[in-house]
Amino acid sequence: MKYEATVTSSSRITIPRWIVFIEPEDVIEGFIQVPNVDASYPFEKKVSATRHITIGFIKIFLPDKTIPKRVNITITKVNKMGIDDFCFNLVSYKQDDTNFLMNFSSIKPNTIIQFKLDTLVEEYGNTYFERQVAEGNYFLEPIFEEKDGKWIISVYIPVQDDMGGMFPFILFFILSQECYQKYIVSMTKIKKLIQRLSNWIYNHDDLNKENLSKFSSQLREILEKGTGPNYLEMKEILKMPTLEREIILVVLKEHRNGGISLEHLAKYLHESQKNISEVISELANKGYIRQLKEKEVTIIDSLWII
Repeated sequence: MKYEATVTSSSRITIPRWIVFIEPEDVIEGFIQVPNVDASYPFEKKVSATRHITIGFIKIFLPDKTIPKRVNITITKVNKMGIDDFCFNLVSYKQDDTNFLMNFSSIKPNTIIQFKLDTLVEEYGNTYFERQVAEGNYFLEPIFEEKDGKWIISVYIPVQDDMGGMFPFILFFILSQECYQKYIVSMTKIKKLIQRLSNWIYNHDDLNKENLSKFSSQLREILEKGTGPNYLEMKEILKMPTLEREIILVVLKEHRNGGISLEHLAKYLHESQKNISEVISELANKGYIRQLKEKEVTIIDSLWII
């Protein structure tokens, strides 16, 4: 389901009324594309009563945070929250100087849950180094919030800072009772996905809304269908066509450097940028790698499923 919208600095995009099965409170998933930019940026949005998608919302998912003149929005999935009584929300906090700030939520938490998360994250941040979780991720005991009837799952992911020290990145899963039962059943798959993300994260820049939106969608797939992402293992990479294999191996190596520019990748592989751009687009559409713009330079980087 795809439609094109004109964008100005003060406008809002409205979900067309002809898409009648999308209703307020539904959560839509999809991706945003900018004309003449060979990349797509996933998003997740709870539909408001006005059916508006604000320009500010779109802007946060674009890597250079600039507002384009036109965007293509493709809706790939509609989660009927009001009908299915299925509730999953991913909320994350990361450290900013000495404070922990919320930097992502797939659905804005209500006031009760928001207050609870702010309280928990302050406590967890103060006691992080006492918990001796310098390596690996760490699940805390589930908390049941009686007033709201939701379960709160807290997860630590240690991340290295610029000085070589460790700081906690904190995830919260907000689950309905039904969703909590699915979570228990799917725990092995969820732990595998979180471990992949934990191994992939290198610094604060990796904890952006684009990546967390992808991660949120993958968690939702596990909870709804019981199936995790299609991970690409090394034995499968080595069987891929030569150019695909070489691109993936290089971006895996360069992830610790923040990725590699398209220009340098082309020179390294002794290929033209045009030739490798087509292959990169195919790999990006499969979710293996990502493309982002940094000061007009196209950067190619790996993702956690390879």
